[in-house]
Amino acid sequence: MQPAMNASQSLQKTCRLRGVRIPAPAPHRPASAGTTGAAFARGPIQLMQEEDVYEEAFQPHVAEATNIKAKDGDQYRTLRGYSGDGKTLKSLLAARPDKIQSDRLFRILNFLVKDVVGGRNKGIHQFDCAEPHAVAQQTGFNVPLENIRITSIKVAKGYKAGQTRYPCDNCSQWLEWSDSEDSYKIRKEMLDRSWRDRYRIGMGRMSGETLKNSLNL
Repeated sequence: MQPAMNASQSLQKTCRLRGVRIPAPAPHRPASAGTTGAAFARGPIQLMQEEDVYEEAFQPHVAEATNIKAKDGDQYRTLRGYSGDGKTLKSLLAARPDKIQSDRLFRILNFLVKDVVGGRNKGIHQFDCAEPHAVAQQTGFNVPLENIRITSIKVAKGYKAGQTRYPCDNCSQWLEWSDSEDSYKIRKEMLDRSWRDRYRIGMGRMSGETLKNSLNL
């Protein structure tokens, strides 16, 4: 029988299992004149808490976007998107103003959503998540945003792989849960504000409102 571990040993084992580095004790430095005391190094508990916050926001994940108007046998009815470099997705969406639904998604993410998460792509992290990547797969086929639902969000890697994940603080700004549909849909106020004032259609122009009505949305 192994001897019982004390609290310090138990904490060290937990940190090792979770991959949290326990820093060496900081050397003692006497407080200099005019200060209230010496600074303390971050402890393992604080590191574990910071890891949880980081992991929740930036863990690799996959989302499924479903076209609710497509038939059950349609192979493109549900498409997957993986979290990745938001700079690439932003560039792709911005480069296709002729793709009306892709342009609307770009306008939502770029102008209506504020990045409150940050990270490596601070300021545009809202493009990093799997949810916009999945929706972008559908808008590539000109599926109206009104007809797209996020039906699954899962952790893709690590010891939590396969577990359900909820939208981050960025995605929660443009997605909302629908009990009746058992999925996430784009918020109506975001949909309404995603249209341009005018569109060039063929040789002429059409207002966003007229185009919306012509699509029966």
